[in-house]
Amino acid sequence: MGFFKFRIPGRVDENPYSLFNLGDRETRREREEDVRQVSDTLGNFMNKVNNFIDSEENVKDAMDIPKRIGESLFCSMSPEEAEEKLSIGDHVKCNRSFYSHHAVYVGNGCVIEYNDEEVRRSTLEDFADGDDIILCNTEKALYSPEEIVRRAESRLGECDYNLILNNCDNFATWCRCGGPM
Repeated sequence: MGFFKFRIPGRVDENPYSLFNLGDRETRREREEDVRQVSDTLGNFMNKVNNFIDSEENVKDAMDIPKRIGESLFCSMSPEEAEEKLSIGDHVKCNRSFYSHHAVYVGNGCVIEYNDEEVRRSTLEDFADGDDIILCNTEKALYSPEEIVRRAESRLGECDYNLILNNCDNFATWCRCGGPM
């Protein structure tokens, strides 16, 4: 794989020079930050690569029927249950027909989501739109809950949606563990 090679500071693994065999989401985001220390331009490039991979995984997950059934049976919450159980800064999702919709829980029964091509604040009920809510903290947050909310709020009103490179899942992941604002 590693046709794009240079030394990434702070990484000692099997192949410290490979950028394109990055493993799970958390590892990819950590590697993105390492690359950003070398070059903002390369860090931004890695962000786009990570967003593309995240989008691809989102579609695969949406098509994984056994996983969706398991989430529905064992992990799903109504908006009312979610308001009681969620913590500020949690990454949440709702399974739709052929995709999942993601947001960041910001407290008081509200989320910030990238929906209808705009970043906006919504109630859990509006976000769910009749579907159950699933906690989706698949990546370790690099920021405090307050900073995650601040990051989400900093993008309110943004209208730069891209199905592959800047979607709701990319937004929620960025709020929890993305690069600089």
